[in-house]
Amino acid sequence: MDSLKQIETLLHEVAEHLKSPSKADRRVAAQKLERIVAIASTLAFTLQAAH
Repeated sequence: MDSLKQIETLLHEVAEHLKSPSKADRRVAAQKLERIVAIASTLAFTLQAAH
C-alpha cells in the first residue's frame, strides 16, 4: 500500500529530525507526525468502509 510506504518514509524522516537539537528540526518532525496521523486516519477509514 502506498499509504504504508509514506508512513514508513515519514517515520524515518521524523527519526532523523529528532536527532538534531534544533527547534526547527523538532518543529518539522512534529509536522511530519501530524501528516502520519492524517494518513493513518484516512487508511483506517478506508479499511473500515471496505468491510
